[in-house]
Amino acid sequence: MVAVATSNGVFVSWRMLGSEADSVAYNVYRNGSKLTASPLANSTNYVDTAGSATATYRVAAVVGGVEQVMSCLCWALRHDPAGGGGAVQQATHVSKTRPSSPGARSAVARWAG
Repeated sequence: MVAVATSNGVFVSWRMLGSEADSVAYNVYRNGSKLTASPLANSTNYVDTAGSATATYRVAAVVGGVEQVMSCLCWALRHDPAGGGGAVQQATHVSKTRPSSPGARSAVARWAG
């Protein structure tokens, strides 16, 4: 799962595993509050137009109308080119990468500026 602050809010994306049920859908949460009015059935990403770079996100699979265990907590990515105290940049493009080991999570971002 990755969450990235953009000029349109926060882009949240996650993977659908091959072992998940064919009928799986997903609920998306920001700071503990559910954002999706109904589970997302045809997508593994969500744009939170009211999200900010300080928000935290979780996703919960929904199978047969029953919500499953939530994902790990994910903080919105942002980039500080000065290494602290500088201007925070927003990502312009983000791609998920294939993990090199089971359980690994990776993302590649191109930053504005």
